[in-house]
Formats: sequence, structure tokens, C-alpha cells
Amino acid sequence: MGREGISQENNQEKERELSLERYYLQKYIYSADPEILKEAKDRFSPDLWEDWHIGILIESEQGFFDMPKEEIPGQIYQELRREFFYLNLNPRQSLLLFKDHKRDYRLLAGNLYLALKRRYTTRLHLAVSREFTGSGELPKILKELEKQMEEKYYNMEKHVFYSDVDETASPELQDYQIIQWISQDIGRKDVEQLERHFSCLKEKYGKNSQFSAMYVKFVFSNVLQGLFMEQPFAGERSMEKEIDRLYRCGNISQILSIIEENISCYKEFLSRYEKESEERVEEIHRKIEKRCEKSHSTKKLADKVDMEPGYLNYFFRRKYGMSLKRFLRICRMEKACRLLKETGLEISRICEETGFINESYFRSSFLEYFGMTPEECRKQK
Repeated sequence: MGREGISQENNQEKERELSLERYYLQKYIYSADPEILKEAKDRFSPDLWEDWHIGILIESEQGFFDMPKEEIPGQIYQELRREFFYLNLNPRQSLLLFKDHKRDYRLLAGNLYLALKRRYTTRLHLAVSREFTGSGELPKILKELEKQMEEKYYNMEKHVFYSDVDETASPELQDYQIIQWISQDIGRKDVEQLERHFSCLKEKYGKNSQFSAMYVKFVFSNVLQGLFMEQPFAGERSMEKEIDRLYRCGNISQILSIIEENISCYKEFLSRYEKESEERVEEIHRKIEKRCEKSHSTKKLADKVDMEPGYLNYFFRRKYGMSLKRFLRICRMEKACRLLKETGLEISRICEETGFINESYFRSSFLEYFGMTPEECRKQK
């Protein structure tokens, strides 16, 4: 065998090893099963996973990542000029993992968004994780990034979202920062964080009389306005009435009581609306399962069952433990495996039958999902 043949064989072997690493990484971040880490160590040394400190999730409205496998990571590298690990999650989502944590990744993500926008017409959004240490945090980081990404349904003009997890949150922070966090908490349906950030305002103003009464009412009226940005919730209550009640308050105790009452109502609303929406969420589950080859956008699915996209994704994740995009990928992969084992269809045809527009992307996705090639899967009949 000539040098060229040996080199090509070596490249193929390296590509297969990288695909297997992605296979184990995806299994681990979705399952959080430490046994997968042990299994991975029998195949290769996943020490690199311990070096990652920042993650950036990139999401598209269309099947943006199902083009030839080297194009997107190659373009990103040209723009960033720094090392990262590229993990394609599905045709609409990819995850970048970085080692160097002494960088302003908010600035980097903003520049990357602008660069991709200049090059591609697809609508893109990016979410930047908090800083983390060790592979043990990776499953939690992905969940946090997916929650951050849901903010796109409420901030139409915003394309880069950041983690609001800040252990230093305290009453000394600027009001605008706390209000911004509260707005993000509401958009993500994160009641625990909402109550935590509200407690910062409560501690700051609860026993402090140096602020004017009008200013204090203004600050807390922003919390009410954030709650009433949620359209289904706003349809049940009157924002004007609640703000009028707030401005009629004679002391801080009354103001806090009104906010706490509305937060409590919001929590009850979420619980009740989830139960009321259960059948609609199950309908969407069946639609995707039955027609996984179709290109299902969250907005189109939400329109079919008369729901806000953010609520559909939130309740779907609550019920099935995964996002709509991840479920669609699972359905496509499982269908592809069945067709390989039960039919004699050509792989190119199976690629089409499962909604993949690029056979190369289908092959790499299959290997990274099952840890085997389509041909190896077919032999398991």
C-alpha cells in the first residue's frame, strides 16, 4: 500500500475514533450516567472532557447543521481562531466546548453570531454557559443551555443569551441587573431562580428607607411587568389593575405582598396550564413520532395545538425529559435503524425516508448516535 493509501486509512481511523468519542459524549450528557464514563475509558482516554470550562450552544431555525460535516466547524474555527471541541447534537443544534476560561465568551459569542450572520441567511441563536469544571457538570450544563435558548421565544430581537446563574447575587447588585435576571427567569419558567432574585430586591428594600417611595414602586412594578409579558398568564389577570394596586400601597410591606401574591399566582398558573396542555403536548409527541421525516419547527408545531412555542417546548421537556429537537433526532435515528434491519432499502433512500438531506451527515450522525455505521447495523439483522 502506498503512502497516500496509508495516510487515507489513518485519517479514516482517526475520524472513526473521533465519532466514537462523540457517541460516548452524547450518551453521557443526555443520560448523566457515570457508567458511560467508565465504558468510554475502556475505548479511549476522555481526559480532554475534564479540561472544558465553557460551552456555547448554537441553534438554527432550519436544518442548518446537516450540510457536509466539515463546513460548519471549519467556518467557526476561521472566525474564532482558537481550539474547541465540536459536537453536533442534531440538524438544528451544535455544541462548542472550550478549554480556556480566561476569555470574554460573551464577546466571542457575539462576534461569532455576527460572522455567521454575514455568511449564512439562516436565523441563528447562541447560548453561552456559565463557567464549569469537570465532566461531571456537562449534563447539567446542556440542560441549562437549552433553558437559556428558550428565551428566544420572548426576546425576538436578541440572538445571544447568557447564563444568569451567579452565586454572588446580592442586594448590592444594580437594580437593572436583578430586573434583567428576573425577566430571564420568567421567560425560562424558572420559578426557583425567580424567587431567588426577587429575594435580592426584597432584602435590599425591605428595611431600607433611604429610597423614595415612588422609586421603590417603580422598581417593583418592573417585576409585575415581567410576569405579565407571559401572554397566557396575562390573559387571566389585569396588569393595569395590579400596577395600580402597587402604586396605591402605603408601605414596603404592602408592595412586597402584592409581588409575592402575583408570583404565587404565576406558579399556580404554570402548574394548572401544564395539566390543561397535557393532551396537546401528547398530540405533538405523536405527530413527531409518526412523521419524523418532516421538518418540524417548534413554532409550526405550537401553532397546530394553539400554544406559545416557549410553553410547548417547556411542557414537552417537563413531560418527556428532553427537548423537541432531541426527540425528533431520536425518532429519526431509531427509524433509520429499523429500516436498515427490516428492509433492503439503499442507505441513500433510508436517509431520505428519515428526513436527512445529506447522506454524509446521516452517516456521521448514525455513527455518533449508535456507535456503529449503517452497514454494521444492517449486519445485526
